Amino acid sequence: MDKVKVKILGISAAHREGMNTAWLVQYTLKAAEKTGRKLSKVATVETEFVDLAPHQIKRCRNCEANHMPNGGRPYKGDKPQVIGCPIDDDFLALELAPKIREADAFVFGSPVYGLSVTSQFRILTERLSALMWEGALAYKPAVAVVVGEMALAGQDTALSDINRMITGGEMICASWYLGVPGVSGAPLGPAPAAEDYDSRIGVKKHRYAHWLAIMNGRRLAEMTIMMKIGRQQLGDLYESEIIKVFHPPHGEESWAWRRLDKEDEEYMENLPAPPPSEKRKKGIKERLEKLERLGRDSD
Repeated sequence: MDKVKVKILGISAAHREGMNTAWLVQYTLKAAEKTGRKLSKVATVETEFVDLAPHQIKRCRNCEANHMPNGGRPYKGDKPQVIGCPIDDDFLALELAPKIREADAFVFGSPVYGLSVTSQFRILTERLSALMWEGALAYKPAVAVVVGEMALAGQDTALSDINRMITGGEMICASWYLGVPGVSGAPLGPAPAAEDYDSRIGVKKHRYAHWLAIMNGRRLAEMTIMMKIGRQQLGDLYESEIIKVFHPPHGEESWAWRRLDKEDEEYMENLPAPPPSEKRKKGIKERLEKLERLGRDSD
């Protein structure tokens, strides 16, 4: 078996560059690198970190039909060319999209703003639609990292939103315990009015977040290595039989994947429901008798 190369991309969608979310995403990547060293006989793990704070990502224009084969209509033969995203001059189009295509896995990070993810993360999520339709996201594991000013500040909601995006974007959610919920504010870090609020990284003191980052980074690296080895073992079958984009339309697939095989369809159609148990029969009889008594009493 050939040694596989794995690339894991970490993205921070914070509005402040190099602060708590960026730190915790990079901590998670370091855990993935450590796992790669332990599995170096079969894989090489590389990581890259991107901080979105200094960059502009333009808002989605809701032109999803541009990304869909044949404009979303059924087709036959080879997959038609798509128009693609019309935004071709911002950071995502010019720099981030190529990194996403190249990556095998992701660490997505966001601070908690308004009890959930940032507007920057939401814009990123919407713009990932075009890459999903390309098949650039399918089967790629990803984990979620968030940081709130205090405990119970919306970390659970933000993690759920990121994990939902991961699954909806046809990636594989590898988040363990929902992901990594960090705390950056007092007493671990500065309060908003503190003079060092924009320079002191409070999440450095949150040991629970560090532990979860290590577990999530390790799980992400292990899962990605196994996926990459599995794809290598599939060989030509990966290209001929494995679906790359689950969202329809799909044209003519090599197998009727929307339905079971005919014999299995017939088996399931004819599968009978189990007969009522004696306990259930007795319960039904007792309820009917009770309803009958109530009817007599009302008369």
